[in-house]
Amino acid sequence: MLVQAESRQSNNIFIAPPAGRLVSVQFIFLALYLFMLASRVQDYISSLHVPAVVLACCLIASMISTESLFGTMVSRGGRLLLMFTGWMIVCVVFSVWRGGAAESFLHDWLQVGMIFLVTATLTTTVRQVTAAMAIFAAGVVVGAATALLSGGAEAGRLIIDNGSRFADPNDLAQFALICLCFTGGVVTARGMKAWKVVLYPGACIALVSLLRTGSRGGFVAMIVVLAVLLFTGSVENKFVLVVSGLVVVVIGLVVMPQALRVRYLYVFGVDDQPKESLEQTDAAGRSSAQARRYLFWRSVTITLQHPVTGVGPGMFAVAENQIAKSQGRARGLWHVTHNMFTQVSSEEGIVGLLLWAGALVAAFRALGAVCRLKKQTQDPASVEAAKLANWLRAALVAFVVTGTFLSSAYSELFFVLIGLSVALQKAVQPMTMRQVTVAPAPAWAVPQRAAITSKAAGKS
Repeated sequence: MLVQAESRQSNNIFIAPPAGRLVSVQFIFLALYLFMLASRVQDYISSLHVPAVVLACCLIASMISTESLFGTMVSRGGRLLLMFTGWMIVCVVFSVWRGGAAESFLHDWLQVGMIFLVTATLTTTVRQVTAAMAIFAAGVVVGAATALLSGGAEAGRLIIDNGSRFADPNDLAQFALICLCFTGGVVTARGMKAWKVVLYPGACIALVSLLRTGSRGGFVAMIVVLAVLLFTGSVENKFVLVVSGLVVVVIGLVVMPQALRVRYLYVFGVDDQPKESLEQTDAAGRSSAQARRYLFWRSVTITLQHPVTGVGPGMFAVAENQIAKSQGRARGLWHVTHNMFTQVSSEEGIVGLLLWAGALVAAFRALGAVCRLKKQTQDPASVEAAKLANWLRAALVAFVVTGTFLSSAYSELFFVLIGLSVALQKAVQPMTMRQVTVAPAPAWAVPQRAAITSKAAGKS
């Protein structure tokens, strides 16, 4: 009875994953895909289309795992993403350019969205969630190391001029910060000794690449993540975080180039560069900031002009160009919004924003429920899952903060984070159900039971 009551109280229906060798084979496909996704090795061997082949294998494996697939689709995050996908189709119909919106929907959302499906379906245990985070973090380390070795410097910033995914230093900063959060979850988990040997030095590489990008959004997100971890962590972890944060700030400000130090100190309103050189080195930065502000307010304007269905998936640049021409300019900026929230609101309207943001909120709520297990039980497996959820929640915070400065609403990271959140809650559900004990008989039934026993004894 209590098990049934526990199931009715849950907002989602989760089916226990199938066991056996097939699950291990499925996870190997997913692990390989996550590594390629994070390391971006395919950017250098794109002609082989290896990621597409591996993703196809993951999709086939997901179709075979029907029970786990059903649990993914009926989860709160899965339902919201499904509704948002349906709403995007409506937005395509009312788009300013239907052909372009349809292509953007198919390639930028539907195809990339398969990452959520395979991640949430093929990751079926807490240990596999930990392993998935470790593999993804290791992939980012490889990508960051490649960027540091092959990239150049422009105004002190790490630049990779080869058309790869990390060519934008802000994207690299976002991946590197997620890598640091995942690393924290892996190294604080039980076991995983081999991964700890890899990820301890790997975290240093990710941190150096993060600082070298000169991404102020990444820098602000790192501060916010540290604050969240300080607020939610234990006393020992708080001390370690404070010391680590101070060491990172001091070393970073001492060894990084002058131009990067100026960029980061500007976040706090501090300029430590002479005025004659500041004007020369920071002109591009001021121009970039002005363009970002213009694009942000233009996306707000477009949202107000098209509040229901927006201008269509991926069509912000087209709509901005039309507005620029109507105002007498030769052309628009033909750029993205640099804010994932206004990216969604301008392209899918307020309804789309509520559905998309709802998936993020559902992920936070799912992880929060897992984090509370640490206070509700002393079961080692549940406590480990709670600690892992706290680090995964920190990664979600990092994504939200960095996404405020990036158009990453349809990015791979979004689907990986939502998928792992759903997978962790699905993996924890059998634990919580096993901990439910049979309820004792109500007090009013005890006297009746005693009377019946005494009567039976008298007859005998």
